[in-house]
Amino acid sequence: MNINSSNFFPDLKNGETQIIFQRHAKYDKETGEMIDIDVTTEVDYNYFKTLLSSISDEERENIFVLFIASDTKNVNGIERAIFSTQIAKSVVGKLFQDYGISSSHIINNVNFGTRIKSDSNLIEPKMFIDNTGYLDFLKNKYNGINREFWIAFEEDLNKEYRLEIFGEGPDEIVDRAFSYLTTIQRYSNYFHSVNPNARLIVWSGTHYDLISPFIKQMVAKLDKEEEVSVDYNAGIGVTISKDGKFITSINGIYYDLGDLVSMQLHRHY
Repeated sequence: MNINSSNFFPDLKNGETQIIFQRHAKYDKETGEMIDIDVTTEVDYNYFKTLLSSISDEERENIFVLFIASDTKNVNGIERAIFSTQIAKSVVGKLFQDYGISSSHIINNVNFGTRIKSDSNLIEPKMFIDNTGYLDFLKNKYNGINREFWIAFEEDLNKEYRLEIFGEGPDEIVDRAFSYLTTIQRYSNYFHSVNPNARLIVWSGTHYDLISPFIKQMVAKLDKEEEVSVDYNAGIGVTISKDGKFITSINGIYYDLGDLVSMQLHRHY
């Protein structure tokens, strides 16, 4: 299964929230510098332009956006997800100006001094920053960070040892994604109690390592051995309906995930 940028599109009604999980932009593996920024800009523009051009002037006045991202840094100190999410925020700022929508409808401008809010639930695998030794274990066993290394990590081939040393694997990463959904739903409930006719988009910049296992375990119910690739700038949108149900779409197929309790009960490990 491949996840490309067509998998997130505006799919929310008044009183609903859509959470976008977007993989960060492409970067140069040698220098760590972000590249193909025009592609990122186009993907983000298409989402918001589609939304804003499909609704009335009155409905546009009830569009709000919150930007959140992983603050993981690469070897050059670049926060790839925050960098990419800032592009989306800039795109929205220009579109809101074009449509006469107040900049205060970008929630970051009001509550976070215009900056992107970071969230540790969205970061890349913790093995790169913790001291469990799991990263070194995998590097030694598979002769570096290569395809075999990543297959072993994603399929959790060394789960028993990993659990012994309290290392994070795909199951715990999905736990983080679930924790994030729980937090956003709590905020969404509050937000809509104050703004009952609004549409809220929570744009969440993250990594392949979170999106792929989340889709496997929570959405498509695939075994760890099955591949779910995620293109740069791509991801999925998860809508929270008025009655608290989570709904998403992948490659034209809709998935009703139920409420948070149902999602955990039917999770595929």
